[in-house]
Amino acid sequence: MLHRSTAKLRWLADQLPTAPAGPDPWWRLYDALPRLQPGTAALIARHLADEDRWIREAVGVGPDRAPLPGVPCPHCGERQLVVQTAGPVDAWTVVCATGRLCTGGGCPCGMPGAVEGVPHIWRRADAIGAVAGAAPANPTREDRP
Repeated sequence: MLHRSTAKLRWLADQLPTAPAGPDPWWRLYDALPRLQPGTAALIARHLADEDRWIREAVGVGPDRAPLPGVPCPHCGERQLVVQTAGPVDAWTVVCATGRLCTGGGCPCGMPGAVEGVPHIWRRADAIGAVAGAAPANPTREDRP
């Protein structure tokens, strides 16, 4: 399993001309992602999500996702937001379970630099703060959705 995942990460990093040289493919991806075009970043995200799903199924662990009940989507208004809870709280993101794509300039999603055809993803603090008041400054385990 480790060999497969490392090989997949290395392959992904090798596809990015902006990825720095180095032996650690995860660090290379992490370093390159902020400089990618949104469509390229979305493609990398799909590859990483597939690998994450494969590993979780192999070890019997469920997804790091939690519903965000009662909060409307900034794009479509439906209350189907999901918090992606991998990593530290400040790195959590929110997506809409409807899967509707951004329509680009003028899209009601409010994403800076909105790109047509890219899935919506918001920082947790932005999505919650925009519609449900400010997120806690120092969230504890009990504050997490």
